[in-house]
This record gives sequence, C-alpha cells and structure tokens, in this order.
Amino acid sequence: MTVPNAAYSWWTQPLAVSDGPYTWVASIARLGTVRIARAQPSTGSVKWATLGISKVDDHNAPAIALSAAHPHLLAFYTQHGTDNVMRYRTVNRQTLAMGEEQALRFSGRLTYAQVIQSPTQLTLVTRVADDQWHYRTSGDFGATWGDERVLIDADGHGKVYALIKPNGTAGLHHLVFYGHPGHSTYRPAVYGTIDFNSGIISRTDGTVLGDLDEPGGPAIQPTELEQVIAPRGSFKVRVLDVGLAAGRPAIAYAVWDAATAAQNATYKLKVLEGTSWTAPSWSLASGKPFGFEADSQYLGGVSFGRGGQLYTARETKGTWIVQEWQWSSKSARWTAYREIARSSQYKLVRPYVPLNRGPVDVIVQRVRSYRNFSSYNVDLLLY
Repeated sequence: MTVPNAAYSWWTQPLAVSDGPYTWVASIARLGTVRIARAQPSTGSVKWATLGISKVDDHNAPAIALSAAHPHLLAFYTQHGTDNVMRYRTVNRQTLAMGEEQALRFSGRLTYAQVIQSPTQLTLVTRVADDQWHYRTSGDFGATWGDERVLIDADGHGKVYALIKPNGTAGLHHLVFYGHPGHSTYRPAVYGTIDFNSGIISRTDGTVLGDLDEPGGPAIQPTELEQVIAPRGSFKVRVLDVGLAAGRPAIAYAVWDAATAAQNATYKLKVLEGTSWTAPSWSLASGKPFGFEADSQYLGGVSFGRGGQLYTARETKGTWIVQEWQWSSKSARWTAYREIARSSQYKLVRPYVPLNRGPVDVIVQRVRSYRNFSSYNVDLLLY
C-alpha cells in the first residue's frame, strides 16, 4: 500500500511502529507538514494526524513512542538546526485527536529525535549543535521530564551521528556513532551498548563506559567506544543501520573511494563474532546515489529486518531494486531471498523496518524527485 506525499531521513528513531492491525508511520510532506499516518494494510486505509508545519526538510520527520498501556502515542520532532526546541504532541491511538504542542528546550540547536522506551521510562535523545548528543528522561510517559544530560561529547568534530536501536534483549540497545563523510573530522564508526534498565553504557568486552544516571550525563568521548570500521586513505563510509544479523550484532555501511571520479559505493557488513568484529564475504554495489551532495552519498540504503535478514535498495543500469537477503547456515553466506520491488521510473530508497512485529515488514521511499533534503517529492510504499 502507499502512504502519499511522505518523506523521512536517516537518524530519527523510530519512524514507524506496529500497533495491532495498524502501522504508525512518521513523515514530513513536501511543503513542510509534519504528520503521522495510521496505516491499515488489510483495508488500505490511511488516516492522518497533523502535528504542525515545519520548514521543508526531511530531517524533521517525527519519532514515535507508543505503549499498549497508554491510549495515546507521543510524536517528537525538531527544526533541523534552527532552534533549541524539541516539539511534541500526544495523538490518541483510536480517534487521532491531538494534544497541545509541547516544547522541551535544550542548550543548543537541535537536529533529529530518537526516543527509547524501557519498562519504566522514556529517554529522548537528540543531536545538539552538530557535535553533541544529549538526552532527557521521563518516568511518566512524557508528562514531565528530567534535566538535559550529555550522552556523547564529540566537541570540534563537526557533524556527527548516533543511532540507537533495540538489540532483542529487553532494555539493551545498540549504539553506533560516526562522523559525516563530508563534514566531520571523525572518520571511524564505533559501537557500544546501552542498557536502559540499568543505565549502563558498555563496550562488548564488558568495559563500562558510563551511566545514564550520572549527574550531567556520561559525556562519552567517541574514542572510548569500540572501533568497528576504520576507513583508510581516501576511503569514506556512511553507516546505514545497526541491528542483528543472524542473531549477532551487526553494522551495515557503505564505503567508497572519494579520490576517484566514480562515486558509486559498495554495501558491506561488520558482524560481531565472539569478541571480534568480522567482515562477511557479502557485499553489494550500491549504484548511483539518489540525490544531493556527492560526498554525502545519499544511497539507496540497507536495513536489518526483525528476523535478522537484510533489506537493500540499489540502482543498477537505471533500475532501482529492493531485495530481501537471508543468512543460510548451510552455505554460511547471505543469499538473495526475494525481490520486493523494482522501478525504472522512480528511485526506491531508504528501506525502514517498523518497530515491533506487525502487518508491515519494510517501508520504502518512492522518490519522484529529490534535489536535496529541503526539496523533494516522495511517497512511502509499505510491504
């Protein structure tokens, strides 16, 4: 089914959440309307909750917090480096009635919203002033919030990214961090885990790096985390997703040689095998980027499925192809399991897997046009 006039960017989490027969999908329209769709694939129904009007920018798609214990969900969004306000509203899960817009103020300009749920609290994480990632917590599902604290301090490194996602164990989450390939001095991709039940942040060898309950926050330095990907020479990387691949922590990324004229990249994986990160033999040519700056490499993308599979979007000879890959223990390799979609008319990009099991396996952006993150015409396809 199709959710029309809807776009999202990387680094907002979660963008979609399953809720019984429904899938809630966050997006921003091409003229700047920030909204959430309640899609029902069994009937093809799409109903909207409009949160507000933003500047036109796909970074401003909202993040969703949803709990079966509450009749409403929460939706959070920023204004991509324009101000220090995290905006949020409640949305009734049955009627779609919305509460008044609320504002949480941070110490600097914000970009991206990521909201993490544990049994007892919400943790709202956002990028502050390009090189910091800060957070605030709520023990009453957003009614009140604690003080701002610092999660990662990458002062002076330019634009940096963090991605926090569940790893399948209650409360435990992956944390991957890296620098913008064109606008950061920080080149590696590094990894850790956050236990949102205990607040402990660790490396995979068990080394404790900090605690979310520390006054002011742990303020972790990127070099304290575990280095997984270290591009050499003129090579650059873009992290695409973090998740579980065949039950093991894994990072999907793209790598390319910035010194060559050809900007096509290769998708690759790093997987945690015991105590070491290894590179499986699997790789895939990304094809052409779908738009924007060459050094940013806005590629089709890779995401991890809830069952440990991979979803890839790539261009080849003018055709865009979305595939599912599964791990074969018999042959000990990743194999192409099925083709989900292809198009020679539109670009098919940014596969995204909704949080929790539900009627939608993966969401794909169908790009009619994409000049840059503030000029686009995009629909969402739900499979």
